[in-house]
Amino acid sequence: MDLYCWNHNKVHPFTPGEVEQIVYALTAEVWTAHQLGDPDGDYREYDPKWLICPREALAMGQDSECYLEQVEQGVACRRDG
Repeated sequence: MDLYCWNHNKVHPFTPGEVEQIVYALTAEVWTAHQLGDPDGDYREYDPKWLICPREALAMGQDSECYLEQVEQGVACRRDG
């Protein structure tokens, strides 16, 4: 699978296994960002149940109030690249 990279302004090829790793890493990063942004400063210990579900991430990517525009731009750039 090819994914567009904004940092390098080009498309990078990935295997299905690498795409799976990317999804899991990004869902974990969302959890980490939530932990660091906790206004109370109360950091939970690592618990997989606090990770975002890949289906939830997909829904966010299809939601016009979340990341739909960014997803559409990435797909368009990938197709052009």
